[in-house]
Amino acid sequence: MGMSMRTRLAAGLLLLAMLLLAQPAPAQRPPLAEPRFDLVSDGGVISDSVVSALGVDRQGFVWIGTAIGLVRFDGYEFRRMSTAAGNSDAASGFVRTLLVGRDGALWIGSDSDGLARLDPQHLSWTEYRPGGPEGLQKGTVRALAEDARGQMWIGTVGGGLQRMDMASRRIERLPADSGLPDERVQSLLSTQDGSLWVGTWSGVARRAKGATRFEKLPSLSALSGRIVSLMHQDARGRLWIGSRDGELWLCDADGATAHRLPRDDLARGGVQALVEMGTDEIWIGTSIGIERRASSDGQLIGVLRYHAAKPWGPAGADVRTMVRDASGVLWIGSYSGGLQRHVPNGDAIWVRRGEGHDEGVLGVVDARSLVQVPSGEIWLGSNDRGLAVLDTDLRLLKGIAPGQGGYRGGRAGAMAYRAQDDTVWVAGDAGVNVFAATGRRFLRSLPVGRGRMRVMRVGSDGTVWAGLQDGLYRWSGAGAFERVRLNDGQPLTGDVNALGIASDGRLWVGGEGGLFTRGAAEPTPRRVDLGVERQTVLGLLVDRQQRLWVDTEAGLLQLSGWQGDRPRFESVSDRLGRSGATIGANLLEDRAGRIWTHRGVYDPTSGHYEEISAADGVDIGTGWFRAYTGLSDGRLLFGGSRGVLVVDPARFRPWRHDPPVAVTELRINGEEAPLARLRPRLSLKPHERSFTLKFASLDLSLPSRNRHRYRLEGVHTQWVETDVADRAATFGGLAPGRYALQLQGSDRNGRWSPQTLEVEIEVLPAWWQTWWAALLGALLLVAAALGLMQLRTRALLSRQQQLELRVQQRTEELLQAQAALEAAAVTDPLTGLRNRRFVVERLDGDQHLLLRRIEEARRRGQAAPQDADLCFFLLDLDHFKQVNDQFGHAAGDSVLQQMRARLEQVFREADYLVRWGGEEFLVVARGGSRQGAAELAERARRVVGEQAFELPGGRLIERSCSIGFACWPLDPARPRAVGWATVLNLADAALYRAKRQGRNRWVGVLGVGELAERTLHEGLGENGELPDGLQLRQGP
Repeated sequence: MGMSMRTRLAAGLLLLAMLLLAQPAPAQRPPLAEPRFDLVSDGGVISDSVVSALGVDRQGFVWIGTAIGLVRFDGYEFRRMSTAAGNSDAASGFVRTLLVGRDGALWIGSDSDGLARLDPQHLSWTEYRPGGPEGLQKGTVRALAEDARGQMWIGTVGGGLQRMDMASRRIERLPADSGLPDERVQSLLSTQDGSLWVGTWSGVARRAKGATRFEKLPSLSALSGRIVSLMHQDARGRLWIGSRDGELWLCDADGATAHRLPRDDLARGGVQALVEMGTDEIWIGTSIGIERRASSDGQLIGVLRYHAAKPWGPAGADVRTMVRDASGVLWIGSYSGGLQRHVPNGDAIWVRRGEGHDEGVLGVVDARSLVQVPSGEIWLGSNDRGLAVLDTDLRLLKGIAPGQGGYRGGRAGAMAYRAQDDTVWVAGDAGVNVFAATGRRFLRSLPVGRGRMRVMRVGSDGTVWAGLQDGLYRWSGAGAFERVRLNDGQPLTGDVNALGIASDGRLWVGGEGGLFTRGAAEPTPRRVDLGVERQTVLGLLVDRQQRLWVDTEAGLLQLSGWQGDRPRFESVSDRLGRSGATIGANLLEDRAGRIWTHRGVYDPTSGHYEEISAADGVDIGTGWFRAYTGLSDGRLLFGGSRGVLVVDPARFRPWRHDPPVAVTELRINGEEAPLARLRPRLSLKPHERSFTLKFASLDLSLPSRNRHRYRLEGVHTQWVETDVADRAATFGGLAPGRYALQLQGSDRNGRWSPQTLEVEIEVLPAWWQTWWAALLGALLLVAAALGLMQLRTRALLSRQQQLELRVQQRTEELLQAQAALEAAAVTDPLTGLRNRRFVVERLDGDQHLLLRRIEEARRRGQAAPQDADLCFFLLDLDHFKQVNDQFGHAAGDSVLQQMRARLEQVFREADYLVRWGGEEFLVVARGGSRQGAAELAERARRVVGEQAFELPGGRLIERSCSIGFACWPLDPARPRAVGWATVLNLADAALYRAKRQGRNRWVGVLGVGELAERTLHEGLGENGELPDGLQLRQGP
């Protein structure tokens, strides 16, 4: 029997062990994932970037203690607080501590100016000055705590420990013999069991619930003689206690047992702040950064420290305060670092960033192509640094630099794996480079067509398909790449942006020429109609169910069926209300069947689209089209100019927060009024004819994306949406009576919150609008009213209405005529393009805005934005005079009119398209990058020269064009050195050089040397020649 019992016991233990092993292991944190912090620009309101205390009130406002007073942040504006008198020290002194009380009031402890209480909803102050009638003793208020009985405890340095009775507002100082080890109080904590813990300059003491004296704790005797700077009780009831000299202790709720947590030299700063980040992590703010510790046992996970090369990290080393708001957003305040925001996302989305130095393949991660091979290794192609081979954690295994082992480098704009011979095919400037995946060795290179390669795919038979700027090419296993022709015998030309291969071998090709397909049994591709106006294909995907998804300039489309051999497409974007907008081109499917890009995710099952943004962790600069791949473990990678975006769909949880709406400002008759007037309702006197309520939706994770709307019952039947920069509801001339104004906001993804704020409004009548005045008037009218007078009154009223109608009609006609004249003043009447006046009036403003962006990036220690260039293109129709001479001016006018459509094929809607004079056109490409200027010039030259112009009568003629372009700023390091007018002159000089070189060419200026810059300041000279020292490109 004994053996049987032991056998059963062993079997039970084995079963228990199996059950424990069967439990899912917690998700591993990606080793290279770093939390992302946003520096919240305060416009200089936070003096010297010093944040000493933080608090979040019930409404959701963030309150900031600074060296010069209290500041409120509503997600959109920083507002320095002041009392009604405007001269309170409590509102302008050094704020040392903040506490949000149980009643929602904000308590502020200052350096030497005592204590203040602020009603955050109505901005009303109560001050308690040292030596005042309430009994506050003089000293720096360092800590505040409200106990279970509602008493406020005030810890000071210089005035001991003091207690306020909340009913009488009387303050008393505890006697010196109360049991405290030191009267200099640095921290306070009221615990769940009703005890009060006091951190002093000589250790810790506790006053148990119901006790009258404080007691020292033997378990924490090692803290004697140390300044206890922080105490916090976590969700498990345990106490975290830290000292100014860097010790950190963890003890149970009653202090019976405690142990010191190990802290190495990397984490030895003074303990100053603590916040719980979910259930598994504790973040501790110290004088050297932020420690990440495990909630379970306090073990150190890592240290986040300020680093100039990491603008996404902490902005300051001396972290003084941290607090989380209702949505979970973490706010961090530091000395020298100002205010920062961190939006937790559970590491579902993170960025593999550069190594923080200029050397090496991954010194700067500019990922232009990605692919994973069967071994699990990830190959990354860069812009100009070569190739990187990464492990599944995205750590570098090997870098392959240009010139290494025969590899010539160049932009690796496309990449593919060929299983038939275990090779990786990498695009380069001079063709395709082939590497052995096993061994990572360069094997050979193959020339391919003209222009850069944009996309590459390998079929199940080993055929390599390559999409270039010059069309589609194919390599069939031997020999050279060959151009692919269509079913009409013509080559498939133009930019190829996307390739997809279905399981049955069907090939899909997308590009600027539209969508093409070739069945497995068909010899050549053929063009198919997408059924939308703009047919350019940016990306496509054949999912696991063999459904085709196509992303176009008109939005996302899905192949819904076939009519014979003609496919039919349905617009997904139309259903989502996103017509005319691409979703990001880089289409990838996750294991749940959702469609992802670096901009968002679409769920075909629910029909819902979720946009992802910087608040979700998308921080890769420019997300490059065609730089993406899916990994074998389900993660998705997207390449960008500042890193690789890593998406783990299994961890992703869409942002869900129902933000409250709060009134931030009240104005009556244009003058600011106290918010206290809203309580219990806004009552407007007869002379107060207008009012404005500014309000804010308090989803502070990314406030610029929130939406706002309002509705006044009895006036509006529909909601009125207001601009995020305005967020105001303004009314005037309301009739006497009572109204209800409803205010509503959305979260950062545009979902309206159910938390609607309703403000009651009462408009008081003037004396002549009262009931007794109305009655008296009615009696007088009855006494004086005669039938003839009534008829005359009716006639006059009718005539007045007719006159008012005529005046209104005439006013509308005049306004329409004025609008037409203003539009005509800046429009070329022949082509409908803009004229010189239009562009000259706007370029100064454009240049100023871009200067601000460049200089703001420099101030933050960041590289200049890559989308902050102005590129000026001057196009001149070659031999245009011959058209007028041979065919007449009507023919010439027709050619000029057709130029508009051709320019619109090349340039964006946001660019300025201008008829500069005669047959000369100016295009200002705004907010782009000079790296693509030469490509735009070549596209413009081709779109003009490769398609004949149709003259009146149906005759066709061909004309080429010459192009000169130049980019501002000429020297990105000194953007103010040369203005846009000089750059425009350079574009003109480049145009005439192109014409002197034989026309049908382009010449461009991409930069300037110091010698050439001095020459430009002296002028180009009478001959308009380009000076020496310029960085020029020309072609074709």
